[in-house]
Amino acid sequence: MTNMNDALFLQFDFKSTSGAAEAPLIFTQPVQVISTYAFEEVAACLKVIDRKVAAGYYAAGYCSYEMTYALQNAATDTQQHSKMPLLWFGIFDKPASPPSAEAKNKTYSVGSWQPKITKSAYEDAFSNIMEAIKQKETSQINYTIPFEASFSGDSYRFYKHLRNAQ
Repeated sequence: MTNMNDALFLQFDFKSTSGAAEAPLIFTQPVQVISTYAFEEVAACLKVIDRKVAAGYYAAGYCSYEMTYALQNAATDTQQHSKMPLLWFGIFDKPASPPSAEAKNKTYSVGSWQPKITKSAYEDAFSNIMEAIKQKETSQINYTIPFEASFSGDSYRFYKHLRNAQ
């Protein structure tokens, strides 16, 4: 578990049942951050988050897909180290106000997206997937690969561009 009081910005956008956009919930300046890379710490972290919410705090963050293995007591490679925590939640007193108008006019630049695996590695994996489906070992697989691009500028403006494009 990690405790910190760093400045950060989390925004959660919602639509009403009619489809109209509602005001986002924004969180900055957590009073605590609860995070872990260790499977054996997941349950304890979730209990701390639950206690904080029961005490009236807001919890905002994420659980990784891999975190579910800890909940299922599934066999995992506990030596596997990710750059991303299994779960990460900020604990907040209350939501924050939206950013000021001057933040809306900043620019950003995204470089060319490049796959982080070779075409040959992708083709091999795809072939293995198709063979597993053919052999009825599975009926479907969600196969994704990592991409990387350079970025500079205002990340909030980029977020808003992505959000509006959906």
